[in-house]
Amino acid sequence: MKFLTPRLLFDVLWSTQLGIIVGMLPGLTATMGVALMTTLTYKFEPSHAILVLICMYVGSIFGGSRTAILINIPGTPANAATTVDGNPLAKQGRAGEAMGLATTASFLGSAFGTLMLAIFTPVIGNIALEFHSFEYFWLAIFGVTICGTLTGAKDPLKGGYPAFSAFWWLWWGWRGCTPTAAFPSAV
Repeated sequence: MKFLTPRLLFDVLWSTQLGIIVGMLPGLTATMGVALMTTLTYKFEPSHAILVLICMYVGSIFGGSRTAILINIPGTPANAATTVDGNPLAKQGRAGEAMGLATTASFLGSAFGTLMLAIFTPVIGNIALEFHSFEYFWLAIFGVTICGTLTGAKDPLKGGYPAFSAFWWLWWGWRGCTPTAAFPSAV
């Protein structure tokens, strides 16, 4: 796919602009914008459609900072933290400065993230292809244990109960049994 064609550059511009508009509307998330845009990209070639959807997503995340700064309502959940610093600056008459900082941070973060994705995707992809059921099992246990310990409960049993419960279900599933019936499943 050639990137610098007029048609593709035009599609990048309009999908990013539409994403910014979707991001500025409270209640419409970036995920919803991509889901709505997906129906328009059925006739595109796959690489072209993916680029349009990515531009829609990135524009939506960026656009949510506008309402977060100006009216203290984040346009997307990703902009909830922007309301903490951006809206007080807007109340001081420094809304332009706050939006400039949000724009700069969004650009630098997107550029850095894209660079890291281009560098590390092949490495992480090769590692992920080596995963089998044993590694997935322990990855699930690790994730549930971390979630259980991050509850902030002073009693470790309160935070550990979700981990123990998930371990119990995973152990029964690993044995090929259903936890409620306690006998091997028909699958």
